[in-house]
Amino acid sequence: MTVVVHITSTTKNGQPAVITADDQLVYAICKSIHWTYPELYGEDRMVLMMGGLHIEMAIQNMTGKWLADSGWTDIFLKAKTATA
Repeated sequence: MTVVVHITSTTKNGQPAVITADDQLVYAICKSIHWTYPELYGEDRMVLMMGGLHIEMAIQNMTGKWLADSGWTDIFLKAKTATA
């Protein structure tokens, strides 16, 4: 994290580094360091993001919740394109 922050701040004129963590454990560790040492890894120096897998899982979870009681399964059953 120190190397990434240093390289980004040097080459991008002080722009914060953006780090993505695809693994939940790695993200949790990075976030803990981010909060513990705000003078070194504060929001003005570094931005942490969850990786693509986390974002995809959140989207699929929300889509499932939206469709759960929407009645879309009843439509397939009435159209006889699927069975229970």
